Amino acid sequence: MDHYFIFNDINSLDFDIVVDENDLPPLQIAQDEVELVSPPGMDGFLTLNKQRREPIDKQIYAVLINKEYKENVRKWLKSSGKLILSNESDVFFEAKILTPVQFIPHWSGGFEFTIDFKCQPQAYLFEGQDMIEIDTKNTILCNLTDVPSKPHLKIYGDGDVELLLNDTISRYTLDDYIEIDSHLMLCYKDETPKEFSGKFPTFFSGENHISWDGNVEKIEVIPRWQR
Repeated sequence: MDHYFIFNDINSLDFDIVVDENDLPPLQIAQDEVELVSPPGMDGFLTLNKQRREPIDKQIYAVLINKEYKENVRKWLKSSGKLILSNESDVFFEAKILTPVQFIPHWSGGFEFTIDFKCQPQAYLFEGQDMIEIDTKNTILCNLTDVPSKPHLKIYGDGDVELLLNDTISRYTLDDYIEIDSHLMLCYKDETPKEFSGKFPTFFSGENHISWDGNVEKIEVIPRWQR
C-alpha cells in the first residue's frame, strides 16, 4: 500500500512524494488543557480542567522523488486547510503549516523534507459531514463516539420557535429559515447575525432527542461527529 497525505485536496502521491508508514504521525487524541494548582499549606497538587482541548501537532517526514516538483510542493505546503492521513483515512483535521518546508538533497536525486502541521483538536469523521433531514418531532440522533459534537443546523419555518434538544431549550425567531453553527458559535441568516436565547446545540455521546414547539417545516443537520 502506498501511504500518503492529502492537504487542501491535493494528494502527496500526485507529486511523487514517498511517505513511509512509520513516518506518518500516530493516531492521536487531543488532550484537555489542565493547570496544576498548588494550594498553600497542601502537599502535592490539584488539577484544574479549563474545559478546552489542546491543538495536536502532527509531523510527517517525506521524500520528493521528482525534483522537478520542488517549487510546486513549496507553494502547496503552506497556509491552512484540510488534512487527511492514509493511516487514519476515516477522519480529517483542520490544520495549519506555520513553518515553511526545508528541502534537503536526498541520495535518490530528489529531496527529503519534514512538514509540521498544527491541527485543531477535532478529528472529524467523514460520515458526520452528511446532512440529515429531520421533519418529525421527537427524533433521536445517536452519537456513537465518546466526543461531544458541535453541529450545524438549518431550521426552516416561520415565527417564534423553541428547539428542544435533550434537556435544553433554545429560542429563535424564523423568517423562512435560520442557521446555527455551534462550532463557530454563530446564529445567522444570509450572513446576517441573528439573536437567539439559550445555548448552542451540542450532541453528546449516546442518544440525543430532538423536538420543537412552533411552526417548523424541517431541520437540516450536519452532525460533525468526532473521534
